[in-house]
Amino acid sequence: PLFSEIKGVTLDKPLLSLLNTEERKEAILFGEGIWRWRAMEYRLNRNFQAFDDFVGKLILYLNTNDRKDRLEVNYNRILDGTTPLKITASYFDESFVFDGNAQLQISLKRRNSNFERQAPMLLKGNYFETDLSDLEEGVYDFTIAVNDENTKRSGSFKILKNNPELLVQATDYKKLTRLSNKTGGEAFYPNALDQIIERLSEDDSFTPIQKSRQNIVSLIDFEILLALMVLCLALEWFIRKYNGLI
Repeated sequence: PLFSEIKGVTLDKPLLSLLNTEERKEAILFGEGIWRWRAMEYRLNRNFQAFDDFVGKLILYLNTNDRKDRLEVNYNRILDGTTPLKITASYFDESFVFDGNAQLQISLKRRNSNFERQAPMLLKGNYFETDLSDLEEGVYDFTIAVNDENTKRSGSFKILKNNPELLVQATDYKKLTRLSNKTGGEAFYPNALDQIIERLSEDDSFTPIQKSRQNIVSLIDFEILLALMVLCLALEWFIRKYNGLI
């Protein structure tokens, strides 16, 4: 609740109280002239932003009657290396607005083992995250709790020992041979490394090629330069003629 204040003295009387029951939500304002509050906000900050945000969130809280989970957790039950080894969570306040100031804690325990871990979840934009990439294979139980709140979510996941894609260690050489034959290539085995080097060195398709490019432009295309040269030659002829050198 908000308490009233007179001449700097806070009274033990609520000014605004919120009631939350199983059936409905209520807000009770013990006072009048709420417009004065808004006017004072403008006087102090030259805008109504804080007051309007408070009233808007209050109305949103009162209109929210559905029972959504304030703590949502997203994770994969089977982690085999093909998906990110991470758990993400989102926490919302009572008006279902994302609360980035909340502190989420995750507790991990590996089944049939003494391994346990507790760590805070890191804020990443509009969600919280924890990295599990350093965990070994096995089945884990976890609980995510919000500090100073009676809100928890639990679950379990399994980390496989190997990536299924890495289990296939043999190549399908028959398909590779057919592919090379259709594309004009050739298939080589690991023991033919010297043959591969010799074949590549003799292949003309890998010969270095040097290209040169010449750009020849006729002088007559430079009209200003051509006129300047003609003017200089004419000037030189008149000077020589005047001095009797011609």
